[in-house]
Amino acid sequence: MNDLLETLKTGKVLICDGAMGSELQKKGLIAGDCPDEWNVTHQKEIQQIHSEYLNAGANIILANSFGANRFKLKAYKKENLLKEFNIAAVQNALSARDAFLRTLYPVPCTSIFVFGDISSTGQIMEGSGGTLLFSDAIKVFTEQINVLAGTEIDGIIFETFEDLEEIKAGIAAAKELEVKFPIIASMTFHSGTRGFRTIMGTSVEKAVQELEKSGVDIIGTNCGNGPEEMTEIIKEMRKYTSLPLIAQPNAGMPILKEGKTIFPLTAEAFAEFGPKLRNAGANIIGGCCGTTPEHVKLLAEKIK
Repeated sequence: MNDLLETLKTGKVLICDGAMGSELQKKGLIAGDCPDEWNVTHQKEIQQIHSEYLNAGANIILANSFGANRFKLKAYKKENLLKEFNIAAVQNALSARDAFLRTLYPVPCTSIFVFGDISSTGQIMEGSGGTLLFSDAIKVFTEQINVLAGTEIDGIIFETFEDLEEIKAGIAAAKELEVKFPIIASMTFHSGTRGFRTIMGTSVEKAVQELEKSGVDIIGTNCGNGPEEMTEIIKEMRKYTSLPLIAQPNAGMPILKEGKTIFPLTAEAFAEFGPKLRNAGANIIGGCCGTTPEHVKLLAEKIK
């Protein structure tokens, strides 16, 4: 199995893939559809998206398991399919990776990684005014992580978290399961009068300190910002940790146009920030909402 952390120690900046949701929409996913069910019903489309990112130069692809936890699947009345969806998500990513590596034969490639992708439960934690107990959050994350850990993933990423306690519950679940792969923790911040903070009010400094204390291997930020704002967040993160950092900005700040949410930053403009993110301290750079294989392709070219 590839060693992600050893690769990062060489100083190489790895390229992560881009958006999955908006790419699924291009292939027919409509509002009300369960994206995770597509791992079973639209395997060809999922694998094609992974393949496009790999061909664009991504070293890391995220399995389509972002919302495959019990609470989010319950909204679609598909929580009984949690195991099937998560396993299929990883299998699709691995199939795309294997197919891509065969195209490189006989040239060896040791830097293609598949991550299990985990997002929030969609519930509000008790400490933030909601009803979800920390112990119950651990149980929800344990269920999904346990399935993902039984596959051949190279790591897991917790991403798009706004509540520090919730992401800590996910990390605690992974630690209790004694997973043998790297754990990545990525939170979403927003600009305000008090600097960048999550919706729940957590500062970049506190997030980094608490996440490092929780024992994760990589810390970062995704969503909520375009690459310009994210460069500033990464600069701030680097002040408080020597751990590897991951940055996954959106394709600019979203705007509403003719009733549709548009991410306006072109692939060319997005890629220009690649070296800036690297110089700010990012060790892994990819894309979030609105980014495409073309964004990743030009980003990889700029970084390399």
